Amino acid sequence: IKSGARKIGSDDYAPGTCKAWKSFIGVYEGFDPLHKFGWADIDRAFVSRYINYLQKHGYMAKVVNKHLTNLKALINAAFIDGVHDNQRAAALIVKKKIEDRDKAVEIYLTEEELQALYEMPLAGKKEHIRDVFLIGCYTCQRVSDYNNLNADNFETTRKGTRIIRLVQQKTKTEV
Repeated sequence: IKSGARKIGSDDYAPGTCKAWKSFIGVYEGFDPLHKFGWADIDRAFVSRYINYLQKHGYMAKVVNKHLTNLKALINAAFIDGVHDNQRAAALIVKKKIEDRDKAVEIYLTEEELQALYEMPLAGKKEHIRDVFLIGCYTCQRVSDYNNLNADNFETTRKGTRIIRLVQQKTKTEV
């Protein structure tokens, strides 16, 4: 994917998609480090073991679903490419319905915690890292967007309001 050998139609995969697949592979290799499972081993019990592994390692329901989606996509692509003939493998992967109680466990920082971070006496690289992190928190932008900010992104409107203007990498939307 990263090299461009595998494409979406005639387009290359976006850098964020390449990172997502790399993350998926890292998590999967934690589950199956010796690659003992083959395509024929993908059955209900395999899917249950994978879900249990993800849950045991503290992944929230949304992240479990993301990894299941990637696993299903991998299984489908390998089937289409003739790598395996396990026709039912992808159909066994069903995402979990996200309940309100699952959303309640999402982690966030309060305004007070963000302010405490801002006021924390730091110097050098630690100060810079903290400031970049806070920019991400307050702008609600993806890491790929706020990590690429530079002086050209900071503007002042005609009314004197300081703003950050950028084109989001993933959506190509100007914000």
